[in-house]
Amino acid sequence: MEELPPVAYNFPPKALSNILGYLITHHLETLNEWKLQLPLLSICRKWRDAALPMVYHSIFISCTSNTNDMDAEDPDSYDKDPSNARFNSNIDLLVKLGYFRNVRGLSLFMDYQMGLIPFISKVQKILRIVLPSWNHIVSFRAEVKSKENPSASSLDTAIELATEFKTLLPNLTSLHINAVHGDRVLEDKVCRAFTSALINEYAHQLVRSSCFIRVDLDSPRFSKQLTHAVLRLSPDTKVSTPWIYSQPLVHLYIADAVKDSLWKAFYSKGDENEMPGSIEFEQLRYLGIMASEEGGPSPENDIYSQLFFPKLSHLTVNFSKQSANLLSQSHIPDNLDKFEVIGLSIGSISIHHTNITSDSRKKLAEFAMRDSRKCFWPMTNYLFGSDKQICKHSELLITNAASIPSPDNLTWTFLTQLEIISDLEADYLLQLIPRLQNMRELVVHNLKFEKLDIDLTPDIQQPPYNESITILRVNYEESEANNEYALLFIEILLPHLPAIEELFMPYFGPEFYALVEEYAATYPHIAGFIPDND
Repeated sequence: MEELPPVAYNFPPKALSNILGYLITHHLETLNEWKLQLPLLSICRKWRDAALPMVYHSIFISCTSNTNDMDAEDPDSYDKDPSNARFNSNIDLLVKLGYFRNVRGLSLFMDYQMGLIPFISKVQKILRIVLPSWNHIVSFRAEVKSKENPSASSLDTAIELATEFKTLLPNLTSLHINAVHGDRVLEDKVCRAFTSALINEYAHQLVRSSCFIRVDLDSPRFSKQLTHAVLRLSPDTKVSTPWIYSQPLVHLYIADAVKDSLWKAFYSKGDENEMPGSIEFEQLRYLGIMASEEGGPSPENDIYSQLFFPKLSHLTVNFSKQSANLLSQSHIPDNLDKFEVIGLSIGSISIHHTNITSDSRKKLAEFAMRDSRKCFWPMTNYLFGSDKQICKHSELLITNAASIPSPDNLTWTFLTQLEIISDLEADYLLQLIPRLQNMRELVVHNLKFEKLDIDLTPDIQQPPYNESITILRVNYEESEANNEYALLFIEILLPHLPAIEELFMPYFGPEFYALVEEYAATYPHIAGFIPDND
């Protein structure tokens, strides 16, 4: 192997640290994954010195299944037999190499749903066998996928296990619990009890903590320590103090599936209570509100006007009265890195590097106040077709195009990225594309050709349809007939996309390349799609 010149690895310390940050991860689930990082220690002394504390930063313990009977993708699947679990860890190797005392973190990964209690019991047994003292561990992270049937005894056991962790790991200052499986936040009372008890055990010493799990915040100490939280609010939770504490919260996502629960996160007892002054979330950067369609405080209750988010950079809301009140009344910066609106029955809207003034938020609140099936498309017209561009980049994801208006009724002048997952007729897309004059990327997952005239003669003399699209991805159900329709569709469209750089279709046959060669002399941008003879 040819030896690399010194410049290839002689980076400034900060640059080297950033490079290693991409190459080294603490999210490891097997010993082989961890060993893949060890060659970074052999490049040179400088790299070794920089990489050592990162490679040997964390111990991981993970469990997977010994059997193939469990469906790993099914969060409802649960095996009650702990003997079916296979545990992996890098503890023994760290002890053997003499780097155990360099370790500062412990990470648990539960990829096999054996139940939280047997999993944690096994982990604690491993810790006790290896060494009697773990005083140097200051960070604890756990990703669990438990789904157990709760009982009085199992809930008590979960609390006892949390208490035992305080004995095993007495010096924790950082604690992170993640119970998210795919897009679902698991509802697990045993995991909830364990997490709540664990954070309360360390409450007086935690510098930061996060909890991505459906929880009822019934403990002041619990909520005061959270920096990251996903809250699933329920109507039967009763608390004597506010659920949400503004410090040191950085990331807050609230999902309420029941009426009248979102606003209670900021109150102590009920609607009649007054807030103790305004609440300023000085550290909050990410706020997500997925509220129920109905509910909220009484009209005279001014809760939303007393909420201040001075450093907010990412905001996600849905179509609901509560989200509308937040938009129109709360104190939100005009400039956001990302603003997202979720219309569950239709799709989602994302705009980046935005400038949304108070007046604009009030207008958006008018849309969000109503049913998304009626107001989703008018909101897109307002965001993408206003006289003044309010963002640098915008994305529209359509999951259900059944109610999409005629292209004549859409003003998506400033839309830059469009992705359509549901069925869409090719003739509709041909009418829409000329109206997307700032579009950069267009993706259609299931293009239909029923209404496309196979005898249509392309008019290659007309001006360009669209001078901004650089990426076009179209997918369809492949068949001989559909391939023929797709070729006609591309023949109509491709000559009139002068900025096109990337094209994807399920089938590129000789007819396509013959078309490309025919038009390449007249439309030079097409020449890039001619394959090399090599």
